[in-house]
Amino acid sequence: MPSSAFFDRLGVFVDPNFLSPEFCTSYLAEARECPCEPARLTRYGDAVTDGSRRKTGQLQITPSTINSIKDRLLAIKPKIEDHFQCQLQDLEPPSFYRYQQGDFFGLHRDVIEPNLPGSNFEKNRAVSLIIFLNSMSSHPSPYTFGGGALILYGLLDDPRSKNYGFPLEPEQGHLIAFRSSLWHEVKPVTHGERFSIVSWFI
Repeated sequence: MPSSAFFDRLGVFVDPNFLSPEFCTSYLAEARECPCEPARLTRYGDAVTDGSRRKTGQLQITPSTINSIKDRLLAIKPKIEDHFQCQLQDLEPPSFYRYQQGDFFGLHRDVIEPNLPGSNFEKNRAVSLIIFLNSMSSHPSPYTFGGGALILYGLLDDPRSKNYGFPLEPEQGHLIAFRSSLWHEVKPVTHGERFSIVSWFI
């Protein structure tokens, strides 16, 4: 599977040391105890549950953890602006997710067309942010998971490759950022639990 450096060369922003192992371990302990509900999709302005397109849990993390992540993302904003050569405005509140065995997120983009019903954030997302709290492993082991690769499409400037997706292997503590207009998906988790944090700059 391609390395994070490979994606950096294709225009994806990569920070391999965004979160320390100690923070991730503390977060994972909290995540396993906090309430969780099915993650929803926005459809014509309404939040709905659709297990055929998305099956994952959204965690109800404490405000202190949310604010800690938000502060870290705002601190790195200048580097992300420099990478994408754009000026970013607001940060959408981070969302926290748990993918269990069989969970996935089908092919989608994070920004919707301006003429469709939806929030200001959903229509104006410029950069998507994903933080991985644990790593992928081919064999079951504590705090790891199998499957659950993030597939990114449209990274090559060649019309012939627009339908080709590159699989990115999640690694603990890594932050990646990409343009919200990119098509992407999360493959089904085969064992363990996959934990991640997602947010967006507009």
